[in-house]
Amino acid sequence: MELILLRHAKSSWEEPYQSDWHRGLNPRGVKALPKVVAQLHRWLSGVDLIVASDACRAQLTAEAVSQAFPSARYETLPQLYRADCEEFMALLKQFWCEGEVQVWVGHNPTLELLVRRWLGCPVETFPTAAMVRVSCNRAGDIDGPVRLWTVKGGECQLI
Repeated sequence: MELILLRHAKSSWEEPYQSDWHRGLNPRGVKALPKVVAQLHRWLSGVDLIVASDACRAQLTAEAVSQAFPSARYETLPQLYRADCEEFMALLKQFWCEGEVQVWVGHNPTLELLVRRWLGCPVETFPTAAMVRVSCNRAGDIDGPVRLWTVKGGECQLI
């Protein structure tokens, strides 16, 4: 199974009184989306499932992925918005057999902590629009390299 953990693109703070959940993307976030999609196309020939938080910025990020991979099933999970690592993993396990290639769009600090704890990767930061690609078996064991991609830094192998 190929799993992509994608942090939403850069959010907008243009409306200071807007709730965190309602924040969309700023111009930098919008500009990053074609780069995210291009990297996904380098990594993957197709996507079976896209799962995203219901927060506006995560939905906008996931919609860009969905447009690039229109045959993928798209699920919105409101629980991802405030999920901690354990809750995120429990949700992930519910969808484990729902496709060989999955893209999950979520938030920090959960994604950064998940990369550190579950994958054991020495990630100092997990910036907006960053992605981790993980090859794993059905038991959840990593069975291939773990790769990180960021808009500014490009791609590198973590383990």
